[in-house]
Amino acid sequence: MRLQGSSASSASVASRLYGTRSRRDSLGSDPELISFSDSDNVQDFNSQMTSFTKRLNEFEERNMALQEERSRLKTENAVLMERIHVLEEQLQTSEQRYKEQMQEDKSRSKDLLARVEREKQLEAESHALKYQMLEKDLQSAKKEAEKTHQEAEKAKSELDKVKGDLAQSQFLVESLDEELMKLNNQFKRFKEEAKQDIDSSSEMVEVLTAETEELRKRINPRQGSVAEQMMGLEEELERAKLQIRQLNSEKEELQVHFST
Repeated sequence: MRLQGSSASSASVASRLYGTRSRRDSLGSDPELISFSDSDNVQDFNSQMTSFTKRLNEFEERNMALQEERSRLKTENAVLMERIHVLEEQLQTSEQRYKEQMQEDKSRSKDLLARVEREKQLEAESHALKYQMLEKDLQSAKKEAEKTHQEAEKAKSELDKVKGDLAQSQFLVESLDEELMKLNNQFKRFKEEAKQDIDSSSEMVEVLTAETEELRKRINPRQGSVAEQMMGLEEELERAKLQIRQLNSEKEELQVHFST
């Protein structure tokens, strides 16, 4: 319909151009338009009009195409503007969500950091308490070790003393055994000699008595006779043996104590 309107307008323009004499003023200096005169050939005019009409139609078609393109572009522009508006709204929504998410993450991170700090503080306090307990246990262990060391040194000293006493007692026992053996031998010899000579003469008895007395005085002046001296030595020997048994028992107890 727009093309038909444009064609009617073009025909009216051509009619006015044909009916007026001032065609040069209306058409200007366009080389394709020629001035008309009464003597011009109608055929040339029709040819020119046909060419003009054709070009005018082409112009109208191009104008129509441009209008359609413009309308299409306008429609597309409206669609794009609407899409841009939607995208802007989506962008604003996304930005708002991002801000909210950032705020939530920030708050969550702050809470997490505070919790981590509390846990670190509690852990540090726990480690400090454990360290104090370990330090206390270490001091107690040191004191106990020192006490045990002192007891061990004391027991070692007592053991050395017991060993010394035992060695001394063993030496005493050996000495007493030797002395007792000597006395027994002397008593046997004396007894044999006395038995052989006691009936021979009173002088021999006196000599033997003197020798016996001399022997008694030489062995132990404080004891009354050889028999008493031997009995005393036997009692002393028994006491020494009892002391040795006691020392051996104490030694075994100390060895059991150190082995545990």
